[in-house]
Amino acid sequence: MNRTRKPGISRRATLAFMGAGAATFAAPWVARAQAKTIKIGMPTILSGRVAQLGTSSRNAVMLEVEKVNAAGGLAGRQIEMV
Repeated sequence: MNRTRKPGISRRATLAFMGAGAATFAAPWVARAQAKTIKIGMPTILSGRVAQLGTSSRNAVMLEVEKVNAAGGLAGRQIEMV
């Protein structure tokens, strides 16, 4: 059984063109998004009997974030704790 190729654009080529078009269209937003700060969240316990552990962990992370930001940030971008 021989398969013959039909004239026209294949499904694979159509998907490749659509992907390239989407990447070209989205590139300015990606570049603009990289100029913003990096937001980091930390799930921890801040109330109850073990609140002291969560508070000390949060303070340690905040110290490291301040140290990294003072050194120029992470890959040139500032870090923000949320």
